[in-house]
Amino acid sequence: KKYNKFHITVRFMCNATGTEKCPIFHVGESKQPCCFSKRSPANCGFWHCNNETAWMTSVIFE
Repeated sequence: KKYNKFHITVRFMCNATGTEKCPIFHVGESKQPCCFSKRSPANCGFWHCNNETAWMTSVIFE
């Protein structure tokens, strides 16, 4: 039986009081996901980055 190997990483971040919030950050495998064919992630209110494993790496984190 084959399993779906779809992976994404999503980062939600704010300070303890909730007064400072960072934009949502999404890491996926595709450079341009199908769901964003007519619009960009920036227009939806979050950032998108890609790599082969869909993991948050130190290069992406900076």
